[in-house]
Amino acid sequence: MPLTPFTNVTILTSPQIMLSTGSSSIDGANTIDLTGYANRIQISRTFDQHDVTVFGQTDHATALGLGKWQAQVELLQEYTSGGIDSRLWPLVGSATAWFLMVRPSYGARSSSNPEYTGPVRLADYNPINGQIGDPLKNAVTLVGAGSLSRVASSS
Repeated sequence: MPLTPFTNVTILTSPQIMLSTGSSSIDGANTIDLTGYANRIQISRTFDQHDVTVFGQTDHATALGLGKWQAQVELLQEYTSGGIDSRLWPLVGSATAWFLMVRPSYGARSSSNPEYTGPVRLADYNPINGQIGDPLKNAVTLVGAGSLSRVASSS
């Protein structure tokens, strides 16, 4: 039986990447739209792995434990008043969690444009990272401060 080619590949061209103090929606003045500064994003979710192998088994048995997640976003740096550096700098190491909301396409949330959202803290921030002649980039790591949700219902 021949393989059917996969035809529903999403090409990442215009995702929506937002940080907000609101837990379930974008709340205007307290929202940072990272989309126009970002050129790379990765959300990863992993689980602790515990070996639960007992005598008599010939292969390891693994149980999954607690999960954790993070988002890594590469941003083009900007130092203007109200620019990305001035907006993110106060969040570095802050005890206050913000909410990350990411959609594969900039548009309404739907079954074909799910939103990944959850509370985060800014754990890694590189205000200057570059070499002569290159645009300054800032690879930030947003660590999960609670559960990551996938919401596919319309907004």
